[in-house]
Amino acid sequence: MLVAIVIGIPLGIIGGVAPGSIWDRVGRVISVSGVAIPYFWLALIFTLVFAVHLRLLPAVGTQGIRSLILPAVSLGWGYAAILTRLVRGRLIEEYHDEYIKTARAKGCGEVRVLLNHALRNASVPTITMLGLQIGNMLTGASVIEVIFGRPGLGSFLVTSITAKNIPVVQGAVLFIGVVYVVINLGVDVLVGLVDPRTRKAVTL
Repeated sequence: MLVAIVIGIPLGIIGGVAPGSIWDRVGRVISVSGVAIPYFWLALIFTLVFAVHLRLLPAVGTQGIRSLILPAVSLGWGYAAILTRLVRGRLIEEYHDEYIKTARAKGCGEVRVLLNHALRNASVPTITMLGLQIGNMLTGASVIEVIFGRPGLGSFLVTSITAKNIPVVQGAVLFIGVVYVVINLGVDVLVGLVDPRTRKAVTL
């Protein structure tokens, strides 16, 4: 998720502020490729290029931070693409709204317009999507952990399914369900802090 945020949000902001620029085109290429390419295929390509041919990163194992790079980028690339498209689209919509013109007419600089107005309003659907994607990553991590030979909940669940260990599978699925509920609760609280209108809606 850190990879997705670091790549997706800046590219989405640049594309929303300056649509049609060179960085916006780069962001669109990344978003299209991230959505079109399955993460497990991307993981195999990364392993072939960076681990087998270039020998820059380990293909399997848990040898420190370097062994986290390939699985993290493989899993985060697709979510970065989704983030880029969402943030870019929301910012373009916000910049066409009347309150942005009013803020500029009052003398607000472009940085203040972006941070205090456009980005804050565009962050509400972004936060909601991030919360949902964190839960979805638990299922995607299963395949990534198996490919890169990393111990974790995903590979543990796959091994338990293969061994037909039903109680362990039930416990893992229950844990994933609890994580979904907790994350959704946290997202609702965070959205309420960012957008006061949601708190008023709940009160009414």
